[in-house]
Amino acid sequence: MTRHDNVAVIGGGAAGMSRAATLANHPDRFKAALLERCDVVGGQATSIPLDEHQYDPPWTNNGISKRAFNFFHQHGYPPQEVQLQQVKQYSDDIKKFGFFLKAIKWTLPILGLVPISIMLRVFLFSKDFGNKMVYPLILFLGARNQTTRVPSAIVERLFDDPNMKLWDYDPVTLLPNLPTNHAKGVTVRTGAEVSGVPSRSGKGVKPRVRDVATGNTTDEGFDEMVLSVLADDSLRILGQQATWREKMVLGGAAFYDDITVTHCDRKYFEKHQLGHRWQHYLRVVPGMMFLHGRNSTHFAGSWTLVVILARC
Repeated sequence: MTRHDNVAVIGGGAAGMSRAATLANHPDRFKAALLERCDVVGGQATSIPLDEHQYDPPWTNNGISKRAFNFFHQHGYPPQEVQLQQVKQYSDDIKKFGFFLKAIKWTLPILGLVPISIMLRVFLFSKDFGNKMVYPLILFLGARNQTTRVPSAIVERLFDDPNMKLWDYDPVTLLPNLPTNHAKGVTVRTGAEVSGVPSRSGKGVKPRVRDVATGNTTDEGFDEMVLSVLADDSLRILGQQATWREKMVLGGAAFYDDITVTHCDRKYFEKHQLGHRWQHYLRVVPGMMFLHGRNSTHFAGSWTLVVILARC
């Protein structure tokens, strides 16, 4: 991106809003417009109404917590207070984890392809350190029951790779405190659906924007475009403009289930998982670095979690 770029951020979920906020922190370099097809921003963080007589709560965000509490109580696991940073107990493991990250980086791709569960045992980390400090970090990838099988290189990339980094390693606390981010100056346009991209090149991009309320469609010019939507939606928007690299990388974003449904029955919990397949970590995650910036197009993603950290 160059100075004073006019950037279109497609998608108003957590990824798009985070990207727009980052751009807005540099008003001398960027002018950002956030385009969201729904009438509100927030993506998966928003609430939708439910049939209160059928599901008990009137909104999904209220109901998820209530049903989860009831389910865990029913099976003998009441909610308890938790410590997010169990520093003293795992101080030796935390210090050794820095060397672990370097070792994986130095031996890429050989040791990097080995599942994280095996490498933690090879480096003699305590079992609790893996369960309570390392695996929860991998859950941010949406790995679910594939967490222990994620390649060690992915974990190393989350700390070291400039394109994938989520955290800076801290030898004392493992994860440092994150700064507060405040941003202003983004033009937010709800009800603006990007249905396609008629043209794009290294000189700019023209997304086709449809006004959901009126149905009017216009081709708008921007210097850069950031697709902050699901991988299959990105391919649909790009259409014939999608390159072979984008088709190969984005086409590998496969899930166990494409739809999440809130249930309160035990059979559903036992049979259904919403998580990435192993191909996602071998094909999509490392391949994204080869897509960014080509044809004035960038990509942004996020991990949206529902975490219950409370007590009755």
